[in-house]
Amino acid sequence: MHKHIRRPPVLPPPPTIDRTGAGPTLRARTRDARRPSRGTWATIGVLGVVAIFLSISGPTPSLSTSNLGSTGISAPLRTAAFGHCNPVSTKTPSALLQGVAVPAKNVTPNGTLSADMEVAALNWSTVDGSISVIFPSVFFDFPRASGGNEQLFLSNRSIAMNFSGWSTPSFGATRNYTFPTGLQFKTNAKATIDSMKLAVQATSDYGGITIEVRWQWIYTPTTPGKVVHGPWSVPTNQSNWPKSVPSIFWPAPYTTFLTSSGTAAVIGTNYTATLGGDVASRTFFLEMETPAGSVVQDFSQTAPANATTFLVRIPMINYNGNLSAGAYLIHIHDACGAMMYNKTIDAYYAPSASIRFLLIPSACAARSITFNGTAFTNNTVGTFVPGPTPYSFAIPVCSGHSFHNWVTTGALHIESGSQMLVSYNGTFTVEYN
Repeated sequence: MHKHIRRPPVLPPPPTIDRTGAGPTLRARTRDARRPSRGTWATIGVLGVVAIFLSISGPTPSLSTSNLGSTGISAPLRTAAFGHCNPVSTKTPSALLQGVAVPAKNVTPNGTLSADMEVAALNWSTVDGSISVIFPSVFFDFPRASGGNEQLFLSNRSIAMNFSGWSTPSFGATRNYTFPTGLQFKTNAKATIDSMKLAVQATSDYGGITIEVRWQWIYTPTTPGKVVHGPWSVPTNQSNWPKSVPSIFWPAPYTTFLTSSGTAAVIGTNYTATLGGDVASRTFFLEMETPAGSVVQDFSQTAPANATTFLVRIPMINYNGNLSAGAYLIHIHDACGAMMYNKTIDAYYAPSASIRFLLIPSACAARSITFNGTAFTNNTVGTFVPGPTPYSFAIPVCSGHSFHNWVTTGALHIESGSQMLVSYNGTFTVEYN
């Protein structure tokens, strides 16, 4: 059996290409049935994540702890990337997913529904000062009797945590959504606040502040004077995945998304993004997923100690050295697993791809590799149209030498002993003993 060794792709910087239009808008749904369960962060199957997260340990934020960074922690903490982390076993660390029962009565025609979110810093005192806590956009999902969810939307916002107790509801209040024909809720269902796996961030390191988040719905029937306030969700530092995640936690250190290589990328090149904010000495982990939720590529990188901005990247290719055209999700995580940003990228093939053919050792270099019906001698280059249909090839016999192996680099994938997928540039080397 011929053995195919896949080497990590060696990719050039992405070219400057004027291409407009992105694929369909995709969100990293926390509870999307399309996404497979990946267990804890330490077991999602990506070696890069395991290597980062196995070096991280830390206590769970608790109701009795306020500014954990200033009170001191006896448990050992081992990481050069972020200091304290939410527990490794925490799903979607620093994200929001909390449920409360839907209204007992359905929304009557022309009735309105809204939601309030509040945040508090646990045991805050004046010595803690002011820390800005930044919330991503969140969605309040109400399961409908007819199926699916009715969503109320709350845009991204920030709050200065320089007070004790709960923030005012107006900080995180949705507008009143009116339903001309009413709204029927699914029986015994839970309505949820959901940040789509995106993390709450703060202008502080992990452990610098512990926050708790709660929310409630408000129903105003058509009949005036009968406003009904739902129960506040009860904050907890426990996870009930996939129904909820901890609502008492440490926000992730604030990282800004400055620029990127765009909403479209050539397959086989790199998607890049420039991050700002708290990036110095920080490790970031990028992963690429299909719309169905399968992880096809990952890449970790660490910023220099004096960095004020940091260029992160991920190869637009899967683990096997090929990729189909279409929309993909690229998640940008910090070293503690929190997802800072989620981007939809339209991957497309370049008009042409170059393959360099090599034969080793030199005694076999006079032979030719036949690729797509054309013979290529050692160190010659062919140009082909990349795509999802494989090209046929045949390797030569080298008298006095037996076949040993073949090796591809770049965006090439050998599907069988006679077929290869070409997604972008690469090299194809045939080795003999």
